[in-house]
Amino acid sequence: MCEIKLEFYAGRADLEEFFIEEGIEEIVGSNFAYSKNLKKISIPSSVVRVGSLAFDGCSSLSRIRLCNGLKYLEFGAFNNCVSLKSIFLPESLYSIGCIPFGGCYNLESLRVSKKNPYFKSKDNCILSKDGTVLYIGCRTSIIPDGVTLIDKGAFYGCKKLKKIVLPRSLKEIFDEAFRGCSSLEVVYMYADIVPLIDPSAFLQCYNLRDVFVMVGSATLTQNLRLIARLFKGKNLHFIPEVEIC
Repeated sequence: MCEIKLEFYAGRADLEEFFIEEGIEEIVGSNFAYSKNLKKISIPSSVVRVGSLAFDGCSSLSRIRLCNGLKYLEFGAFNNCVSLKSIFLPESLYSIGCIPFGGCYNLESLRVSKKNPYFKSKDNCILSKDGTVLYIGCRTSIIPDGVTLIDKGAFYGCKKLKKIVLPRSLKEIFDEAFRGCSSLEVVYMYADIVPLIDPSAFLQCYNLRDVFVMVGSATLTQNLRLIARLFKGKNLHFIPEVEIC
C-alpha cells in the first residue's frame, strides 16, 4: 500500500493547495496535521483510507474533495479544521471513526451520497442508513425523529450550536456527544432518556442555562433526580409531556 510520508507534510507552513496523486491508497495518521496555511486538498478515488488526525489543526482548510473510492474515515481525521463549512461523503464510504470533524465549528452542511448503502444525511446530520444512529452533527443540525442513539462526540467542539432538541425517539447519548459546545444555551429533552445519558455528554457546555424536560405520567422520580444531578446549577423546567415544537 502506498503511503504519503508524515515527515514531508505535517506542520508545513508553505502548503496552501495540495493535489494527492492518483494511485495513493492511504493518508496516514497526522500526515498533514497543523499545516495551518493549507486551504484546499483534493483526494483522488484511489485513496481508501484517511487516517487518524490526518488533517488535524489545518485551520485554513476550507475545501475538501472526497472522491468515490474512500472507504474509511478514521478518528479525528479533520479535527479542528475550523474553516470548513460543508462536507459531502461519497457512495463508497463504509466506516466512520469517532469525532472525524471535532472542533469544526463552522460546519453548516453535512451530506452523504444517496447511493451510499451504509449512511445517509438528513437535516444536516450524518445518520446510519436506517436513521437510528446519529454519527456527526453540526451547528445547523436538527436531530430527526427516529434517532435512538447519538454517537460518541457527534457534536464535539461545535462551538456555535445554541439550541438542541432531543427527539421523543431518543434512548441513549454516548460520551462527549456535546462536549465543548460552549455556546449551547438551551436543551429540550424527555425525562425517560436520562438514565442512558453518559455523564460526560454535556461537559464544557459553559453557557448552558436552561433545560426543558418533558415529564410524562409514568416518569420515575429517580429520573428527575438524575436530571437534577446531571444539570446541576442549570435552570430546570419540568413541563407536561407534549411534542416539542
